[in-house]
Amino acid sequence: MCDEHQYKYIGYTSGFILSVCLIPQIYKVIKTKKATDISYIWQILYFIGLLLNIVFCYLEKIWPIFIPSILEISLCTILLLLKISYDTRATIQNASDMINRL
Repeated sequence: MCDEHQYKYIGYTSGFILSVCLIPQIYKVIKTKKATDISYIWQILYFIGLLLNIVFCYLEKIWPIFIPSILEISLCTILLLLKISYDTRATIQNASDMINRL
């Protein structure tokens, strides 16, 4: 049977692993400079879910989930900003290409 400290370590470890799962996606978006395959709806729902999770964990003082969730929402925000940036650039580039064809 696990004691209280082992449960906390399991919680922190699982939260950290789930948080860093966004890093490969962020790396790919930066490397390819494209984020068209990422859905805005998914990102907004994911962000809202994380935010509600953070509030709940804070109020219930569930630190092994609260602390990694802060990292996760930070990475989610970075990914959303990258998507907005690259999608805006792609839209401007497409408009510029259309004008040049005329």
